[in-house]
Amino acid sequence: MTGRVAILLLALMLVPMLLTSWMIEQGWLLPGKNLYCAVPIFLLILIVPLARSIAFWLINRDLVVINRFCDEIKNGNYQVGFDLVREEEDEDQFIVLLRNLSWMSHALAVRQASIHHSFDQVIQKYQRVEEQARTDPLTGLCNRRYFDRMLYRQAASAADAGESLSLIFIDCDKFKEVNDTLGHQAGDQALVGLAENICSGIRTGNDLAFRFGGDEFAVLLPRTSGKQAMEVAQRILALHRQTAVGGMTLSIGIGTTCCLRDHWEEQAEAILRTADQRTYAVKARGGNGIDLENLCFGAKSDQTVYEKLNVVKYAKKY
Repeated sequence: MTGRVAILLLALMLVPMLLTSWMIEQGWLLPGKNLYCAVPIFLLILIVPLARSIAFWLINRDLVVINRFCDEIKNGNYQVGFDLVREEEDEDQFIVLLRNLSWMSHALAVRQASIHHSFDQVIQKYQRVEEQARTDPLTGLCNRRYFDRMLYRQAASAADAGESLSLIFIDCDKFKEVNDTLGHQAGDQALVGLAENICSGIRTGNDLAFRFGGDEFAVLLPRTSGKQAMEVAQRILALHRQTAVGGMTLSIGIGTTCCLRDHWEEQAEAILRTADQRTYAVKARGGNGIDLENLCFGAKSDQTVYEKLNVVKYAKKY
């Protein structure tokens, strides 16, 4: 660019100078005091810096446009481009550069859309795999592995907020008889029906239902007192009575505690152990009932104190 401008300026100075000299020789102009020669020679000294200045201005003007384009690309806007006429065979190299930059922007936009699409597919696949990993395939409830994770998480959350945490254990009575007399398919249907009753009996958005394993189920109840947990258990038992298969009844044990900040880990283990013990206590009495036990961890003695709140025993009328 500098060379082209220099040649242009040289031509603009030499042509008038040669034309003036020729006119003086022909007598058309009277010779002066070398004015016509001194001025071009003086300008000739300035031709290089002047050419550089003009070239820099022209180039810098184009670079401002390209730099603005690059800033948009850097900020993630790949929809930018240049307004260019239809491509011709013999084009200026700067126009070719602008075309290439526009194609680059378009290619980046296509690649970004493809990456986003692939990323969304990976996220969806991961979510499906995670859902399968924490879900029991038969009942659709969360599995034992997810229960172990949520028990400690909810215990820690309850400890931070100073709230109660309750756990319901449900064990099916006479489930083996259902399998032996009606078949395994009927046993699976009985478990699916019980899972549906559990979901209908718990409080949506608060309680979490799990298939603990085999014919055992669990319900984790954050921010729930023993009295509230008893109400939930009674609803589940009442729903089960309406859809019981093959005389299958339920033994339900409840453990509840007010979590303290310094004891949430041991309380999580204690509430799990207590709910399990209360369930087997009901089963030892013949099943078909609910047993609740409240745990209170003393802040001074750091000893577990058990308080029997309530025992509900349903007559075996069904």
